[in-house]
Amino acid sequence: MQIKKKYSRLITLILGISIFTTGVIILLNYSSKNIMFYLEVSDLKNQPNQYQNKLIQIGGLVAPKSLSFDKKTEKYSFIISDCHNQVQVIYQGVLPSLFRDGQGIIAKGKYVDQVVYADTLLTKHDEYYAPKKQAKISFCGEILKY
Repeated sequence: MQIKKKYSRLITLILGISIFTTGVIILLNYSSKNIMFYLEVSDLKNQPNQYQNKLIQIGGLVAPKSLSFDKKTEKYSFIISDCHNQVQVIYQGVLPSLFRDGQGIIAKGKYVDQVVYADTLLTKHDEYYAPKKQAKISFCGEILKY
C-alpha cells in the first residue's frame, strides 16, 4: 500500500512537470512568431537581406522636404534617416499630428525591396517645450525653418 502512494505521487509529479514544460514550449513558440525587432536605418542598410519580407520597426528622422502624397494610390511617401543612411517609407492612412520634417518617428511595417511599407507610424515628441515662434527643429545638426 505504501508503494502505491509513492508511485502515485511520482506519476502526479512527472505529469505536472510535463504539462508545465509543454505549456512553456507552446508559449515561447507563439511569442517568437510575434516578435518585431526595432532597427535603426543603418542596421537595415547594413543587413538588408536579413530583414527582407519581414515585419520590422524602424526609427529615424523624417528627411526635410521628402514627404509626398500620391493622389491615385492615396499613399504618403517619405524618407527617414539616421544622419548616415536613408530608407523610403510608404504609408497609407492619416499622418500623426506631430509628423513634420526633422521629426523622430517609428514606422512599423514590412520591408520589401529597400522600401518599408508601414502599417503604423508613431511620432516621438521633443522632450523640450518651446513656443512655436521660438521652436527650432534640428535635422542631423542642420537647423530647419519651421
